[in-house]
Amino acid sequence: MNVYDLRLHLLRQLIQQHGGLAAFSELTGIDKSTLSRCAGRNPSERIGTRLANRIETAIGLKPDHLSDFSTLIDSGGKLPADMLATAHPAQKRLISYLLHYPIDATTARALLLLARRRRS
Repeated sequence: MNVYDLRLHLLRQLIQQHGGLAAFSELTGIDKSTLSRCAGRNPSERIGTRLANRIETAIGLKPDHLSDFSTLIDSGGKLPADMLATAHPAQKRLISYLLHYPIDATTARALLLLARRRRS
């Protein structure tokens, strides 16, 4: 599970909530073919930061909403099963730990820095 998987999952939810691809295209001002290439049945392009920001701005979501894993957590503190299915076993263990043990803001920032760190 990576940020592109997350954006795809959330964008598909938004498209469905707003009445389908054509209605969502009209609402956001983003071409239907672009949305289809990024969020259709077999996406051929990833949802990049610029497109995600454009969608968030167009429908009034907070910045980085489509890139924030916490948006997946429901009121019961659970993640959708289909998202967990694509997670690496180490990611699943970390997610499980984080959902069961509250962490402070400093620890959360440190975890975000670690998650964003790339191997050289």
